[in-house]
Amino acid sequence: MSKPRIEFELDMKDLLAAFDRGGDRGIRAAADVIVAQARGKAPQRTGQLVNSIQAQPPEGSLTGGDLTLAIGAGAPYATFVEFGTGIHGPKQQRIYPTTKKALSWKGADGNRITVRSTQGMKAQPYLRPAVEENVDMIGNIIADSIDNELDKVGK
Repeated sequence: MSKPRIEFELDMKDLLAAFDRGGDRGIRAAADVIVAQARGKAPQRTGQLVNSIQAQPPEGSLTGGDLTLAIGAGAPYATFVEFGTGIHGPKQQRIYPTTKKALSWKGADGNRITVRSTQGMKAQPYLRPAVEENVDMIGNIIADSIDNELDKVGK
């Protein structure tokens, strides 16, 4: 008496395509979560920074090993808010004018402020914490999406 035998065919192209579809869908879903988190963490005065936070469409492929996603903020001052300026920023030194004798800007109350130098502003990170606090969740979303795509191939 022979042992029962189960046979099936699996097309590797379909399997690899399912990995890529799942990776793409998963990373897009994870990006939505990160963007929402970053928008919630970003300081809001005018709304320009919050509204400028977005994800670019993913590039590359999971099976190619080059699947990437870019999330950023397009507001001109976004980097300064994320990393700080002056002694609180990457250069860790006071800010001095380069072409004038003093720095001048309008304060929040509308009055003009003029100084010879400034310490800068402290960082108010919003993008990095949104990613760092969700690393496990990002991996789970991508893995679940890949599993869903692989289930479709097996049916």
